[in-house]
Amino acid sequence: MVIENLKHVKSGKVRDIYDLGENYLFVASDRISAFDYVLPSTIPKKGEILTQLSLFWFDFFKDTINNHLVEGDFSKFPSELQEYKELAGRSIIVKKADPFPVECVVRGYISGSGWSEYKNHNSRNANHYFRFKCIHKQTTSCNKSLCYVHKSRVYIKNIAL
Repeated sequence: MVIENLKHVKSGKVRDIYDLGENYLFVASDRISAFDYVLPSTIPKKGEILTQLSLFWFDFFKDTINNHLVEGDFSKFPSELQEYKELAGRSIIVKKADPFPVECVVRGYISGSGWSEYKNHNSRNANHYFRFKCIHKQTTSCNKSLCYVHKSRVYIKNIAL
């Protein structure tokens, strides 16, 4: 999505970021990413679903965890954004903040880029990364939530929210 009147900051695999001055506008697209690649096809309304899921969790944890959400209701967006009706449901306004680069993978097996990283780094220092041995797509001893911080693995319980 291109918003002509705004400064485009960055496009990620799924989201586009625009500068609103004091805040950012995050726009979730319908792009599909898999194995750290953006695929040529899209899933209709995927951006809307991702945004609504984010808004649900921001609201659910609002009394427990501070977040960067300023506004998620398109009808309350600044007037200069109101002409872009396609933003409704798929965009949020957030505070500018320094990113905390954590990727969490929650599933019953290790695969994809997590598996590649495990294969490439675990053999050098197995006790630092895992206290268990993983086999590709194994579902028994490897069914834990893993987090990645600056390419170093930590257990999810070690991430302070």
